[in-house]
Amino acid sequence: MSATKEQERKALEEIRKIVDSLGKDSYIATAFEGCFEDAEENIDNDFALSWKNRAEVAGKRVDELEKKYTKLVDNYEEMKHDIATLESMVLDTEDMVFLKNIASDWAADEEHLADEAADKIVALALNPHCDDFRNAVTTHRARSARAKKGYEVAKRLEERITGKH
Repeated sequence: MSATKEQERKALEEIRKIVDSLGKDSYIATAFEGCFEDAEENIDNDFALSWKNRAEVAGKRVDELEKKYTKLVDNYEEMKHDIATLESMVLDTEDMVFLKNIASDWAADEEHLADEAADKIVALALNPHCDDFRNAVTTHRARSARAKKGYEVAKRLEERITGKH
């Protein structure tokens, strides 16, 4: 048979008096800190709160958080390694300027060769079915495309060098 709420209140009061009689600094008073309030709340609200249960739940939560923390640290170390790898692949400004100049020069050379092919096309325009005319058209298209690509690469490198995207 379960005790009534009134019986539990009386028992709690007797226990509280015994603990109080030992003094605030007693080992038992220290162990019971917060317990009397929980007991009163349990009686009033039909709860089943306890400090032991709270500590167990908190301990489990700490374990979960420690696992998450360990995983985050591992991920952080992995990301640091990945960042270092990526940083080693990045060109410095001096290298980008050098490559931009190469791309610009190459594009200008291709543009010049496309212009020469255009001159051949004009010179052979009266005979559009000959192999030289067709070769000149193919060369002009290819050189023009390469010149365009070279200028685009040089422009992108310039944007990265100056930070203007």
